[in-house]
Amino acid sequence: MFHLQLIKLLFFRVLLFIYLTTGSFVSMAEETFYLAVGLSRPPYVIQENNKGYEIELMTQVLAKMNRTASFIYVPYGRSPQMFDLKGIDAIMTTNKSVVKDETMLSDVYVTYQNVAVTLRVDNLKINDISELKNYTLASFQNADNVLGEEFKKATELSPLFMEVANQERQITLLLKRRVDSLIIDKNIFKYYANALGLTDLESTFTFHYVFPKTHYRVAFRYPKDVVSFNKALAEFSESVEHNRLIDKYSLR
Repeated sequence: MFHLQLIKLLFFRVLLFIYLTTGSFVSMAEETFYLAVGLSRPPYVIQENNKGYEIELMTQVLAKMNRTASFIYVPYGRSPQMFDLKGIDAIMTTNKSVVKDETMLSDVYVTYQNVAVTLRVDNLKINDISELKNYTLASFQNADNVLGEEFKKATELSPLFMEVANQERQITLLLKRRVDSLIIDKNIFKYYANALGLTDLESTFTFHYVFPKTHYRVAFRYPKDVVSFNKALAEFSESVEHNRLIDKYSLR
């Protein structure tokens, strides 16, 4: 009788262990992680179908953390305020200049290369950010805050400076000579230029590399998530899947 009760007790404990173990994994896999992200910036963010390098990278990295990514699209300049709302777990495409508490910030997960773009036939020589003050400019939203004080001063002295939400329109403004120069990430420029049927970019445009590269991180509401994310990001960065994602969006 004693042996039968012992067997039943052991069997119950085994079942309880299996339930608790598998149950915890199931609940983690089903946990939705809400991320605030700026509006479309292809090839990094393509809002229409939840695609793009950043979106797909975050989806795969969070999957390694047993989280399901859900993206909340907001105007770029408003994303830092998203932690004021309940339910937002993280903010994408941010850095130390925006989020001051570094314990909330992940390792760098994406790097942008902003450039000044001019028409090659204009033969403009731009070797320094300060020289942009001599030209009419069209940039992405919030560029005067993101790209540093020297650029901000140049925009204040420029004959015309405009921020354009639709970055495809930036290229049209340049082609129609409404502005002398665009301020834009080179990969975003290439994406929209190709969409407009412009293929031989080097013969049509001049790219002035006056800006340093901009490194972006993810800000997490809870610093404990930073450690898990950094580990998963490091693993994914060394994977075949990451190389495929880079090639998919021509980011090499």
